[in-house]
Amino acid sequence: MSIKKHIIDFIRPEHVIGKKLDLLLTMGYFRTGGGMFLTQIQTKKGMLDDVINIRLNLEHHQFSKSIKKIARRVEEKFTYTIQSFSSSPEKEALFIHHNLKFKENINSTLSTLLQGESIYNSQFNTYEVNVYDGDQLIAFSIFDIGKNSLASLLCAYNREYNEYSLGLFTMYAEIQWAKGNHYNYYYPGYILKINKGFDYKLRLGEYQILDWKTSKWVNKENISYTIGNAQKIEESTNYLRLMLESAKIEFVYRYYICYTYGYSYKNQNFLKSPVHIYLPQFSYDEKICIIEYDVEEDVFILSISREDIFSKQQRTSEDINKDPDVEERLLEYLSIEKCVDAKLLVYKIWKKINSPESSI
Repeated sequence: MSIKKHIIDFIRPEHVIGKKLDLLLTMGYFRTGGGMFLTQIQTKKGMLDDVINIRLNLEHHQFSKSIKKIARRVEEKFTYTIQSFSSSPEKEALFIHHNLKFKENINSTLSTLLQGESIYNSQFNTYEVNVYDGDQLIAFSIFDIGKNSLASLLCAYNREYNEYSLGLFTMYAEIQWAKGNHYNYYYPGYILKINKGFDYKLRLGEYQILDWKTSKWVNKENISYTIGNAQKIEESTNYLRLMLESAKIEFVYRYYICYTYGYSYKNQNFLKSPVHIYLPQFSYDEKICIIEYDVEEDVFILSISREDIFSKQQRTSEDINKDPDVEERLLEYLSIEKCVDAKLLVYKIWKKINSPESSI
């Protein structure tokens, strides 16, 4: 299976089992919405962050004393099972209960997270860990298995049992099961460079990190890059902002929430960058003038864009945030011009403002 890897990609292959899952996990993909998703960047509340994929090599893996202590405490008080996954109203209810603590909840139900909205769903070999207090399900986790790899997908637990660290325990149980069944690698997804919200995963052992530049898994101390794509996008766009400010050109810096569509829908012509610069002087009617930085091609893109027609038909006025710094409409290109030099691009814009006969 040959796959060209972008900084963001979504594929929906059939029967993601055995060596096929192993390969996709090795490349940096993880399961979401019934398909496999890869991203080197993430955004939250307008802040860009670099994604760091991690995995455990289970050949010489050892748990820390603190994790063993958590496991002993849970095993002394509760029971747990590991078996093939089956959906149930009990799991759905616990998933919804668990997600109440997250303000930004993308997946409202367990079935949406696992299968997405499409009727064309991929098939995975999926297992579950169930933790019980007597007959009551108090926690469960879900994981996919390949031939040599195990991918941890999620955990949901009753928040009344916070003191038992059930999220860490289910990961412990998954790893123990993987080692007992002779799997080589354990993939718990990723952590982030700036946001430390996922760093609890690092408590499970000495992880390897996927180096996006070389596509190789290395020990964390051997990682070869210091500047990731999120940082590069932010720095390049901020440099352009400084150039525009120096030239006294009016602009608005915007966070664009629909940027993943530019990668996920490859037959469409949607904008790709999570941040862009809006130029009101050259925007009129429904046409929007935007500058963005394309990190894959290392160029600035000056475009005339508009809202996608289907998106516009589905949207009501209440669907759009009134924050001028956030663009929530799905935008598509009408025309584009690429420029590798920010100074030359700003000069072209300045010249258009001061010489109306010149074209942008």
